[in-house]
Amino acid sequence: MVDSNDISRTVCEHVKQAYKEQTPLVINAGNSKVFYGHEVDGEALPLHEHTGILEYKASELVITARSGTRISELEEALDQCGQRLAFEPPVHNGSSTIGGVIACGLSGPAR
Repeated sequence: MVDSNDISRTVCEHVKQAYKEQTPLVINAGNSKVFYGHEVDGEALPLHEHTGILEYKASELVITARSGTRISELEEALDQCGQRLAFEPPVHNGSSTIGGVIACGLSGPAR
């Protein structure tokens, strides 16, 4: 099993190196929104392993998750406490992630 802290460090190192070298990055995880916008040319930075809910305080209505965490995982955790997201991100397939939703600015009609 891959240690999530190692993945976070690797991602940070990759971003720092790309910044230093002025190399554009193509950040992806679920790729469910790859059709959205224009094609980006750069070095791939896959975040499909950068997943997981870090903290969930149902009484505070706060959930913290890594960018590659699937929307379905978040919705399942919230549902266990009778909660839901405060918006309706479009889920194009089962691989839609919270990072992709935020990156594309897609919040749906219930925002």
